[in-house]
Amino acid sequence: EGCPGSCTKTVTVNANPTCSISGPDPVCASSNGHVYTSSVLPAGGSVTYDWNISGNGSIVGSDTGASVTVNAGAAGSFTLTLDIIRDGCPGTCSKTVTVNANPTCSISGPDPVCASSSGHVYTSSVLPAGGSVTYDWGISGNGSIVGSDNNASVTVDAGGAGSFTLTLGVLRDGCPGTCSKAVTV
Repeated sequence: EGCPGSCTKTVTVNANPTCSISGPDPVCASSNGHVYTSSVLPAGGSVTYDWNISGNGSIVGSDTGASVTVNAGAAGSFTLTLDIIRDGCPGTCSKTVTVNANPTCSISGPDPVCASSSGHVYTSSVLPAGGSVTYDWGISGNGSIVGSDNNASVTVDAGGAGSFTLTLGVLRDGCPGTCSKAVTV
């Protein structure tokens, strides 16, 4: 009776974790398999992951790992949000990714042409305009490309009567598009 006592307890206060998301940005519309990876600070400890997505994309496979795979939808954007818990303490981060439209193209030039005629020039139009565009022309049927096949226009020599088909594959800022034109000879 009347005898004093005391005790203490030291409690560790853990810092809430922070996170960041890295991965491709921008991506092309209707493209698949984009991998986004988290980085959590401070490092160490036991971390759980909960990924979510909104906008023009969808998560494929697991949404509870340190990384996530996304398939892009239509042009616009999607936002990835990651909620983490490290040793019981929560954190969150997000990343908005631009989804670029795939280009469309069209081919203009003479149609019909005469058999065994030469020097027919066909020109491409790519939409939306702007950006860096690469061109890859091909031809099938009764015609042949003369000179370069990787510019905005191409020169064709016609062969025997019938037809030829020009095909153009374009890449605008890494996003693919294709078009074709059948020409009567």
